[in-house]
Amino acid sequence: MKTLPFSLTLHPGVRAKIVTLSRANWEELGWHTYFAADFLEIKHFTIDSRSVKKHSAFFAYDGVNHRAIDYVFSALKDSAAAVFIDRRYEAEVLAHPDYQSGMPLLFAADFLEAAGETISALCDDASRKIHLLGVTGTNGKTSIAWMFSQLMNSLKHKSAYVGTLGCVLQSYKKNTNLTTPDIVALHEFLRYSVQKKAAYAGIEASSHGLVQGRLKGLHWKVGIFTNLTNEHLDYHGSMENYFAAKKILFEDLLKLSKRKPGSVKGAIICTNGSWGKKLYQWLKTENPDFPVISIDENDGDVRLVSIQSKNTGYRCVLIFAGKSYTLKTTLMGVFNIYNVACVFMALTLFGVPAEKSIAAIAEVEPPPGRMEKITATGNRQIYIDYAHTPDALEQALKALQAINPVRILLVFGCGGDRDREKRPLMGKVAALNADFSIITNDNPRSEDPSTIFQEIKTGFSNANFVVVPDRSKAIRTALQIMKEHEVLLIAGKGHEDYQIIKDKKTYFSDRETTEKLIRDMEWAK
Repeated sequence: MKTLPFSLTLHPGVRAKIVTLSRANWEELGWHTYFAADFLEIKHFTIDSRSVKKHSAFFAYDGVNHRAIDYVFSALKDSAAAVFIDRRYEAEVLAHPDYQSGMPLLFAADFLEAAGETISALCDDASRKIHLLGVTGTNGKTSIAWMFSQLMNSLKHKSAYVGTLGCVLQSYKKNTNLTTPDIVALHEFLRYSVQKKAAYAGIEASSHGLVQGRLKGLHWKVGIFTNLTNEHLDYHGSMENYFAAKKILFEDLLKLSKRKPGSVKGAIICTNGSWGKKLYQWLKTENPDFPVISIDENDGDVRLVSIQSKNTGYRCVLIFAGKSYTLKTTLMGVFNIYNVACVFMALTLFGVPAEKSIAAIAEVEPPPGRMEKITATGNRQIYIDYAHTPDALEQALKALQAINPVRILLVFGCGGDRDREKRPLMGKVAALNADFSIITNDNPRSEDPSTIFQEIKTGFSNANFVVVPDRSKAIRTALQIMKEHEVLLIAGKGHEDYQIIKDKKTYFSDRETTEKLIRDMEWAK
């Protein structure tokens, strides 16, 4: 599939540009229609039927609780210039009592692909004009995408970031409340980034975003896979389905490379887990025209050896293609050695000299809420981390064990209305890796918090925990019992500045709450 250039014309009496989409354009993009006109005039495009207005193109996506066809005719009544919909709804649409001959309805057999390419084209094909790094996996997406963007900026290559922390380009930031924003918002942000002369972007590719087609139409240069552990099984149903969702990123890399040989720079896969090994073996058998690079301590294409933990961070030797590179980072945890290695290899694929990458990596700061350190007195160390899966929590606690504290205290909870099966696993990790835990509310949403607490408690094999439902009081309790040379991890929410209890979303920041409480502590005076 190749996107044709659209003609942008300024129509008389209209201030905004209107895109003229010709029949040749939409047929090339995979759409067919029954109406007779040879072109469409599009001034605005949306996936939200509530924002449809005159000259709008409405892309009818299926939702969790609705079908695409549910809003087709209301969009047309609101003067939509065109409605784009999946071909599997074609017979139902044509048989609908509100259907009239000549309605501007366009159908595609591969709706997600066609919609992605069309939305990309409506955004001036911005993703073709910027070098995109896509990062997928259960853990590490934010750290890698954020570090990549920050390192590129420090090396004077303007770079954007898209992910859990929002859409960010230098001083511009827009929160989306999703790891992967909706497809229109994503492409429009990339267009904005190109207009602001950005050359690169690090993008988190969530499993939901990949399955729902929110990342279609993006022209990736490099893809990274970190790991796959227990999460989102309430949505995907099984680890096999979860893996298949992550695999979409690399299937898209293959499609892009076949469409335009030489356009993809490479794939980087952490193979220190079974799912990474499976992905690597599959991708290698596809014989892509781009390098597929595995990272592992023992037998990867990239080997990580001589890993050393220090109070100031970590260092290791990275061996690739017969050369050795010493990487140093102030980031905590062995898992961050893998994150840093992924970023180093991505920079290498993008042509950044190794000596520049190494120097920049040594200075890089963690993303907000990722093993973020809060200063306290008496050799007390306090960390805020987003860890909300069993594996992420275990890795964070092991990172703290490496600095040999007298005791590790932990404040954590689990979100409501999702992933119930991970709650006892979180409890088990806490019992095995922390000396004392305070179980509290995360985002209970509509669920009864006591039910969540009880399911977490089943994972404990000891009594080294207490339940304090109010999160602020839980943090206060931890600080009150904390002594010198001890470490406190406040896990689960990281950068988030809100808490959802029932249907109410209120402002709450772990970091701000902790800093305020520290000022009131007797041991801090």
